[in-house]
Amino acid sequence: MKSFKLLFFFVLLVCVECTPPEEVRLINYTEAPSSALFARIPVCWSPNSLQLGDSYSEFSEYSGLSDPIHIIETHDGIVKKEYKPTNRRDTVLTCTFKEGRLIEVLSSTKLSQGFELAEDALLSLADEYPCLGELGRWMDEQGKNCFTRHNDAFTEGFYLSISNEGYTNFCYRIAYFEHFKSDASNTL
Repeated sequence: MKSFKLLFFFVLLVCVECTPPEEVRLINYTEAPSSALFARIPVCWSPNSLQLGDSYSEFSEYSGLSDPIHIIETHDGIVKKEYKPTNRRDTVLTCTFKEGRLIEVLSSTKLSQGFELAEDALLSLADEYPCLGELGRWMDEQGKNCFTRHNDAFTEGFYLSISNEGYTNFCYRIAYFEHFKSDASNTL
């Protein structure tokens, strides 16, 4: 009898340990785990704990955004929601969801003035994009206006547009790697 109880508890323990946590389970979610859509990846735009992989309810709770100003739904289960964040400078934020999970964030921020140096432009955005760190200095040293980093699960891009007035607009994009590759229309 003791051996049956031990066996029962062992099987129960294995079943419990193999069940993913609630935050990665979603009813009717059809993506394979190998697609990396379960990865929790912090989004630079927000000082809150907004992450790729968030469910829509988690996104609503953490983002601090009100209702979207524009919604586009496609036939393949992709929903793009465009937001105009309050208490922010001139920023438009487009969040893409696939079957209820955040898979991409694209933001465009008009700078308050033209900046001659990338470092100064990015320093002016430090409150809104807390992860920028020394990126502006690196861009100036390299003579570049963009930086993209690739990972097995995601791609993240930073881009400063330049005009006669200097750097005037900043774009930030983070998306799961497969979505970034397949959506060339917004590639930085």
